[in-house]
Amino acid sequence: SQTIRLGSSLTLNQTAKTAMPLLYEFPPTRSKRAKWTLKELGITYDCQAVELLKGEQNSDVYPANQPLSLVPALKTNGYTMFECVAILLHVHPDQNLGPPSGSPERGLYYQWALFAAGQQP
Repeated sequence: SQTIRLGSSLTLNQTAKTAMPLLYEFPPTRSKRAKWTLKELGITYDCQAVELLKGEQNSDVYPANQPLSLVPALKTNGYTMFECVAILLHVHPDQNLGPPSGSPERGLYYQWALFAAGQQP
């Protein structure tokens, strides 16, 4: 994976499908969880650091698809999503992880995933 600076020619509001997911992150935030999940699942992705301490999250470029200026955000297949748990739950179905959709066990899976996300390590 490669790191692309926010000031590069790449912008968040591109509508074309991406060749691979692009994770916007800033360690040591919850973006670590999204990065860890992508690595564990063997998903190839690019990574772009958003320098929060320099205020890059408030630049004209970053909030284009992330109006709350939060990290992590994941750009994939022409759209960008944010919120760590949403990213984790989004990439899991593609990997056939977790109980079947619609089952009571799937509800508990979501319950515990959301609970765990709120816990501090």
